[in-house]
Amino acid sequence: MEQVLKAVASNTCLWGGRYNPLVPINDHKLAQNLVSVFGVDDFCDLSGTDVSKATRKLFPHIIDDSMRKHVFDPSRPDGDGVAYVDVVHAADNLKRQRTYRSDTRKFTVLELDEADPLRPALACHYGFYPPGNANGVDYRATIMEMLDGGTMKVGVNESIPRPDNPIMSPLGLSEHHIPRWKPHGWRAPAIVLGSVADPADIIFFWNLRAAGTPAVFFDANQADRLTQYIEGLVEYARHQEPMFGDKPQVAIWSKNEDWTFPLPTEGLSRSHCRYGDDGIWNGMNLKAQEVVFDFNHHDVVGAYSSTPPESVTLPVPPGPFISDYGRFQNYALSIQTRQYGEQGGDLTFSPPAIVKMNEFLGRQYYFDYHAARADTRDTRTISIIQHVSAQTLSLYAVSITGYFQAYFRRLEIDMKQSRAGHVVKRLIAQIGGIQGARVFKVRGARNLIRKLKPNEATSRSNALQCIRNVDPATNVVQFTEHQDLFIERRESERLMPEDVFTYLLAKRVFRAGLEPECPSCLQKSWYPLDGLKDDMVCEFCGNSFDLPLQLRSRGDWAFRRSGLFGRDNNQEGGVPVALTLQQLDVALRDNLGIYVVGAEFTSGREDLDDCEADILAILHGMRDEPVRFLVAECKSDGGEITADDIRKLTKLAAAIEADGYECFVLLSKTSRFTDAEIAASADVNKAAAAKYRRSRLILWDIDNLEPYHAYEKQEGRLKQKHGPVDLQGMADATVELYPAVAPPPWDVPGIAKKK
Repeated sequence: MEQVLKAVASNTCLWGGRYNPLVPINDHKLAQNLVSVFGVDDFCDLSGTDVSKATRKLFPHIIDDSMRKHVFDPSRPDGDGVAYVDVVHAADNLKRQRTYRSDTRKFTVLELDEADPLRPALACHYGFYPPGNANGVDYRATIMEMLDGGTMKVGVNESIPRPDNPIMSPLGLSEHHIPRWKPHGWRAPAIVLGSVADPADIIFFWNLRAAGTPAVFFDANQADRLTQYIEGLVEYARHQEPMFGDKPQVAIWSKNEDWTFPLPTEGLSRSHCRYGDDGIWNGMNLKAQEVVFDFNHHDVVGAYSSTPPESVTLPVPPGPFISDYGRFQNYALSIQTRQYGEQGGDLTFSPPAIVKMNEFLGRQYYFDYHAARADTRDTRTISIIQHVSAQTLSLYAVSITGYFQAYFRRLEIDMKQSRAGHVVKRLIAQIGGIQGARVFKVRGARNLIRKLKPNEATSRSNALQCIRNVDPATNVVQFTEHQDLFIERRESERLMPEDVFTYLLAKRVFRAGLEPECPSCLQKSWYPLDGLKDDMVCEFCGNSFDLPLQLRSRGDWAFRRSGLFGRDNNQEGGVPVALTLQQLDVALRDNLGIYVVGAEFTSGREDLDDCEADILAILHGMRDEPVRFLVAECKSDGGEITADDIRKLTKLAAAIEADGYECFVLLSKTSRFTDAEIAASADVNKAAAAKYRRSRLILWDIDNLEPYHAYEKQEGRLKQKHGPVDLQGMADATVELYPAVAPPPWDVPGIAKKK
């Protein structure tokens, strides 16, 4: 209990300390849950034992500052020895606000006898300061002087005052200027039943309040002294809006249901909640209060430097801090960078926020190994630990490939971009980025690229006829399906084959030239436009001839594939990869984070095989959801996705899932899947269902890749009206569209078997 009270006193000294959890060192599962739910950024080890050090090693992503050993260093005066912003800043901010804002609450320190059995519970509710300069600052004397505070003495046998008493306690000051969430669900106003002599009960009471729950503690052995205290919470609950039904809610927390003591909860809807097991803090039942000084975002424009290492310098918005006090105290500045346009090249200023990548982000994003913290609630937000005196913040571009390599290195997997991947990356850049790949939705355009050999030329009329894609059996023009497709600005309402061919010419997919016939050897040779001149030399016989004599009409122009499209290598499979990325970008909106094309994986792990993924991507989660991974295999017309390809990707996905992140396997084709491919792909869901009871397979064929919206052709066959917009929804849609890949049923205790 002594360590609990020491932790309470330390938290009372910190601005926002009221929301810091107490993490037990003797229960590793509970410790992991609390660290995850509260998004812990740093530890303050109060015991220094081998047990606490072993618990600390469970969280390598929380990097210690090697220059700082403790949160409080009493040897440094004027608050410079405090690692994080303390309540002196809060008191100054409150004092300045009182000059123009009505605030009738008086800062009051509750004084209890050290022998009072209720002292641990009331300390968790009201807070208290350590004696004298124990933490480097005499907080009690300083705050009392700044706020003209007072005291309230409660004797050992006296009743505890109501918590709605209009005073500001030390812990109340700790939460000043931090917006509080509206209580809801399992965070409804609460009464915790327990024993004031049990440290586990007191720790739970503190953590429940730290999560933002209005709560009071009730020990039946001290019932007479706690009557007013409990009534104050009940009265507060009665004034809350009903969350369910027509009555406001109050939660009764206890370790078991063996309690019969009456509680004054008339007129309230009571819910009984049990604590004491791991499930309470699993992130689904209780969610922690978000601790921020201001919910409002400040939009700032940075100064960009293109000199390697590329960087951007941002002005730091003014914070609610004292300028001449605690200059080395720190706070976490949350950053959400927005890069306009799609991912270009291998650098990004918006790396995904993965807590296990904190050290990498610190070294690469900020150049301070311990200063970066990935936000656990928003995968787009990274916090940088900053001095309160900092006025600017410099961020450095992160290598996307390097990010993936660092992540997989943790899993004992070597990852690199393959030679084919480099080709595909340049191909996507040549076509105008992944949204430029919209042109590949036109089946006739894909056929033109695929059927025309590198050393062959075609006329404009033949190219347009191929793009029109007329079915010889039915004489139906397939191009009409794409007339509403937007690939670039045009004056006509409908997309025409000429527009498609012009776009391909503009992106240098095709190159214009002439194919004159040599009068001497009668052989035709193709010459690019920039190689034409009046006097041409035949490349076969060396004879010179007069080119203008052979020009008759514009139909003489001949077009060949050029650039990366001019090689006889099927563009390393780049067309289906680019088209799949384009469709993912549209379907997932702005949740497509970073990606690499052509990722090779090698590992000495027995559970993995060397493999390659055409697409490796990290996707942002919705709010409070972690990132998701995606690995994809993409094939063009005539290509085959083998059972071996699927088996290897399934193992890779399982390794990522074992690290705590969902990983989906996407198989895409610009044609139809064969029965063999569908049968083999079912193994992805079999493996996922066995461990995670969810489907992880996504199948996209020509009906998903050619329309603008991935599921618009299949909308009538899906339960979801407008089609899925996240990976799990796409995996569930795959099961609806391909029943043969449905995961096997599973049994969950207390839950009916899945049909």
